[in-house]
Amino acid sequence: MVQACNGVGFSQNIAFEGKVIDALKGLVSAGLGVTLMPEMTLVDNTPRSTIVILLSDSRLTQQIETGGLLCHYQI
Repeated sequence: MVQACNGVGFSQNIAFEGKVIDALKGLVSAGLGVTLMPEMTLVDNTPRSTIVILLSDSRLTQQIETGGLLCHYQI
């Protein structure tokens, strides 16, 4: 992710990391930052003031483990 951001001239300054999707959406909506999250999390409870920019780089993936299964999905 860091390389992808640097590749388009964006330098990260990570001040907060969270796991509660709705809290992250609220912080972004309040103008307190930006976030990267899977498109499927934007279906419900996305504040109207949130600006969504879809990324189309198929090389960006996220690895998750759930119930002992390892899954990969595109962001």
